[in-house]
Amino acid sequence: MTAWYDTGSVDVTNGSTTVTGTGTAFVANVQPGEEFRLSGGQVGYEIIAVVSDTEITIKPAYLGSTQAAQDYVIVPVRGYPKRAYDALVSALATINGYINGALSGIFDPGDVGEPGISFSGDLNTGFFQPDANEIGMATAGVQRARLNGSGLTLDVPLRGTAVQDDELDETADRLMRVGAFGVGASVAPEMADIDDFDAPSGLYRTTNDTQNIPSEFPINFGLLTVQRYGNTNVSQIWRANFGAGSPFTIERRIIDGVAESWSQLYGQSNILGSVSESGGTPTGALIERGNNANGRYARLADGTLICQQLFDTPATNHAWTFPSAFQAVTGGSLTLSWMGRRGGQPINVTEDNDLTTTGVTLNCWDKDGAPISAEIFMTAQGRWF
Repeated sequence: MTAWYDTGSVDVTNGSTTVTGTGTAFVANVQPGEEFRLSGGQVGYEIIAVVSDTEITIKPAYLGSTQAAQDYVIVPVRGYPKRAYDALVSALATINGYINGALSGIFDPGDVGEPGISFSGDLNTGFFQPDANEIGMATAGVQRARLNGSGLTLDVPLRGTAVQDDELDETADRLMRVGAFGVGASVAPEMADIDDFDAPSGLYRTTNDTQNIPSEFPINFGLLTVQRYGNTNVSQIWRANFGAGSPFTIERRIIDGVAESWSQLYGQSNILGSVSESGGTPTGALIERGNNANGRYARLADGTLICQQLFDTPATNHAWTFPSAFQAVTGGSLTLSWMGRRGGQPINVTEDNDLTTTGVTLNCWDKDGAPISAEIFMTAQGRWF
């Protein structure tokens, strides 16, 4: 049974609804709805409010004479219902703590179809325990993630600020997407301006829309590799697209933000070919070889030209037209040499003072200075530019 509370004493005033206590603890021991009465009194009053440990409010106003330091009792008129009330108040306080604070509990492991922690109206979405020391996450009854001591397995694409916004996103601490900066891409990202020295390291393509394609490029379509050493030091390597103009590879460096001239790279596929130059700078292959009715020749990228011919020459006035024309004959820029013998005897060859960039007239002499016909191997060396 619930004990009647009567600790301390009270003062009451005729016509007042206030009861003032001395040595009382109303807050912990009195509830609204209980009955207040003076000891031996015949009239009981309903408690409508517990104001403090030393004050309660009653209804109706006190009918008796004003009294001080009187004994009193609080009658728990609800009996067992009061215990239920107290338990309910305690439970509500606990529930409010759960609502307003962190929850803890023990849940059934569940499974991917019915997670142990799910949501009202969506019971196949939530968290479950696939195995010991593991946490699984499911939506629509399908596992989407699984966490254990070995790592996190994701079965859906990772999105948001953890990954790049696009293939050229340079934001620090973000995961790269497949194809980022051209790595693993089926089509490389297009370089808008080949003179964009702030472009991140990567693999790009150039097209007709790319700005500042240099004249050294045989075509606009190609693949550009950008490698950054630092903020102002960059390496660019461009390869012609497969087709017209390929194979062709050219590179340059950007040092402290200043670009060097493009330089062509050479390999097995382009060492031999047609040599060319622009303003004294080689622009074609390294070696060009050819032959015709006038002999054979080799033109080198540094400007050297070598012409050769093996023939039977009459004693005098044999005209040799070079298989490839030289640039000049003055200042020792064009020289002639020969090898030849007749009957085991050495011979001498002279030119007839008519050496030009396109040919020469030859004369053969024996050791005694007499004209003689002979087989000779002639070489002319000079420059083609």
